[in-house]
Amino acid sequence: MAKQLSKAHLGTIGENMVAVRLLQNGLDAILANQSINHCQSYDLICVDPVTGKAQLVQVKTSVENNIPVGMKLGECTMDNLEKKIVGPWVFVHVTGEGENMNFQFYLLTREEVITLIYESNDWYVNKWHRNGRTINLNNPCAVKTSWLEGQGEDDNVKHEAFHNPISSCLIDSKTVFWNKIMKD
Repeated sequence: MAKQLSKAHLGTIGENMVAVRLLQNGLDAILANQSINHCQSYDLICVDPVTGKAQLVQVKTSVENNIPVGMKLGECTMDNLEKKIVGPWVFVHVTGEGENMNFQFYLLTREEVITLIYESNDWYVNKWHRNGRTINLNNPCAVKTSWLEGQGEDDNVKHEAFHNPISSCLIDSKTVFWNKIMKD
């Protein structure tokens, strides 16, 4: 059994894997956290060497099907999201361990990230039937991998339906969706 990775190590692996994918698709990638310790708004600087256009890219990596977005539920207001999210995001879902890790990449434009986080957070905070229990807005906000694949949630006794505002953002490694990162 492989050694359990810390969140920091897992995050670094995700950032490096995204950088490799960008490089494989002809884009330059600079790891921001190597020069700025714990850079808050982005992890990578992506540059198109042909046009010179640059994007600040945030990477969120998890082995869980709920990928934390780095904010508390109470912080996911539209105003705050528009200030904090500066460019596209890549969510990395990891399965396996050690040298047998597999990676699924989900690429969202800035607008898609803001919309998905805002609407899913609003649904979770306001449309769940909690039988009188209140929700702690200091809990972390997360995005489900199924939502990144364009799915929603059906109406049931626990909650109203969640109508996903985005379509699938899964990047098929055989297609070149990585150029979407420069279209934001």
